Amino acid sequence: MKDSFVGFDIDISFNMISGVKATEIIKDKIQEFPALVPLAFVLKQFLLQRGFNEVFTGGLSSYSVVVLIISSLQVI
Repeated sequence: MKDSFVGFDIDISFNMISGVKATEIIKDKIQEFPALVPLAFVLKQFLLQRGFNEVFTGGLSSYSVVVLIISSLQVI
């Protein structure tokens, strides 16, 4: 859905405890890999420019982008 006041897209989930755990893991990984946040911004902008930033249209979610980056950084 889209917030009518500021125009942001919003995705709300209820009764999903896995989201809380995922958030904790991502926060830990941001501490481990400081480059994670800027890399995620760049990749999300790249996907947006090409129309691949929305899951329901066949793109990647923000969580998928972050997990992809974490996986790549762990290999380096």
